[in-house]
Amino acid sequence: MIEGILWSCLLMNMLYSFWIRGLSKVWDEKVVSFFIDEKKEKLPTVSLIIPFRNEEKNLTALLNDINQFDYPLELLECVFVNDHSDDDGVPILENANLKYSIRIINATSHGKKAAIAQGVDEAKNTWIVTTDADTRWNSNALRLLLSHPKLNEVEMICGVVELKGSGNDLLSILQVQEYAILQAGGIASLFRHEPLLNSGANLAFRKMSFVEVEGYKTHAHLASGDDVFLMLSFADKWNDSVVSNPKSKITTKTVETWSEYFQQRNRWGKKVSYYKDKSILQVGLLFLLANLSMVVMLFSAFNSLYYLLLFLVAILFRFNAEQSLLKRYHSYYNQTFQISHVLTLSVLYPIVFLITLVLGILTPGTWKGRKL
Repeated sequence: MIEGILWSCLLMNMLYSFWIRGLSKVWDEKVVSFFIDEKKEKLPTVSLIIPFRNEEKNLTALLNDINQFDYPLELLECVFVNDHSDDDGVPILENANLKYSIRIINATSHGKKAAIAQGVDEAKNTWIVTTDADTRWNSNALRLLLSHPKLNEVEMICGVVELKGSGNDLLSILQVQEYAILQAGGIASLFRHEPLLNSGANLAFRKMSFVEVEGYKTHAHLASGDDVFLMLSFADKWNDSVVSNPKSKITTKTVETWSEYFQQRNRWGKKVSYYKDKSILQVGLLFLLANLSMVVMLFSAFNSLYYLLLFLVAILFRFNAEQSLLKRYHSYYNQTFQISHVLTLSVLYPIVFLITLVLGILTPGTWKGRKL
């Protein structure tokens, strides 16, 4: 019986590996050949919406980045929406010497979605770009995002967000590679018009399209999901008009403690049960079973040499697939690619995933002082 279970676990990881290989193929066939005019002159009017709550330690750096944008002055306004902060973030903004038009709005309701929706409602321009207060932007990232070759035909453009580790410790390595594979998979999925995930920290959409899908109405009761659920709402109405723009990449920091990590992943996980899209549910189930299967095989490997061999075969399949996708992702952005970091992801992540799953079931989720 145990042997049958382990062979089923191996099969599950093989299926996961084949799926990852399929994403790598999309990178080879479509992503690497994606081209935009980086010096495009005809750019749209944009309202940059930044919801923030107790972000005084990050706002100065973000303001400095915005001041370095090479986006035309007359085409961009910055709308900061204060989600009931109790620190000195607002005074920092009020005293900011920003070259672009800036407005500071106090949110009337609570939560990130409500803050963004209020910002969109008061935005003056055609395109909306959302980001987080703890992100860092290169001077050309906004221009690149809105220079998509099919700008006049699309409704939503999903940029890329990369995690920057604060060190070379295990937690930092795990987060960077985990997020990289999620971003790589999200990009590939959008290129084959099967939206899977995106990030609201680097996201552009038409204001009128946001109004047409009624914003976050269908999922306003969920604390998270301002990015993926909105993408799915857009995709339900205009599937081929929700696109990826891998040329526009911004960064944000990894969390510094395991406690923060598990809280953050718990927040992400809380929204999974609300997905209705069959393809996303299938991928989610595959991801769940593949990771749990690896844990089962790991613990069984201590009982016999045969079980150890099966576990090593599963690791080999998983590692080869993940390093294939991550190699393409890191190469695309001219980044150093370390095999040891991918091996860390392949071996360690299933265990961390199980811990996250258990904690998510046993403990109430909180984020920035609020229940999820």
